[in-house]
Amino acid sequence: MTSEFAKAIIFDLGKVLIDFSVDRACSQVAHLIGASPKEIHSFLFLDGREFDFERGIISFEELQLQFQAHFGTQVDGSALARAASDIFKPIDETIKILKSVHQKYIGQRPIILLSNTNEIHWQHIQSNWGIHQWFDHLVLSYEVKSMKPEEQIYRHAIKLAGCDPQSCFFVDDVPANVDGAKKCGIDAVLYESPKKLRADLEMRGIETVI
Repeated sequence: MTSEFAKAIIFDLGKVLIDFSVDRACSQVAHLIGASPKEIHSFLFLDGREFDFERGIISFEELQLQFQAHFGTQVDGSALARAASDIFKPIDETIKILKSVHQKYIGQRPIILLSNTNEIHWQHIQSNWGIHQWFDHLVLSYEVKSMKPEEQIYRHAIKLAGCDPQSCFFVDDVPANVDGAKKCGIDAVLYESPKKLRADLEMRGIETVI
């Protein structure tokens, strides 16, 4: 259901504001460790370690030790972090929308980042683009110990928004995450393009051009 007037604006991060490549991460880590990209992908994703990392169940230091035990080799932590994190590129048009919304509505309507991410990816993004400066609140999966599309992470964002969920506008590129938000009563849409995002925001009374 579309709210007539969005009182809070919630953005996803990956593939909405910042593009990334899982394949590049697996290839770079594989080169560092001396394994195949397929083996790295299986170790991280099929065995669930990446999801535990994004939930904050394991730390980066613990993940590094698991890499060493599994592949039988010493792994430099700084090199591993670089290989796993040098995979991002800002989506300039969407960031332009975020900046304009921030400039126009700062102090009037909460602007919230809601992201499934881990500590090293967030540190890398912060170091390079300082995304936090355009948000009033950050809801990061590894900090709140919950991931989209789980209900808990949306409830956390709603509480920070300080308004009814139907007055919260949320954009995400993953259909399951949009559906999870809708189940919590949030006015959620699927990200398709910057042009579509502008239209979705303007439908809810959010101007995107200054």
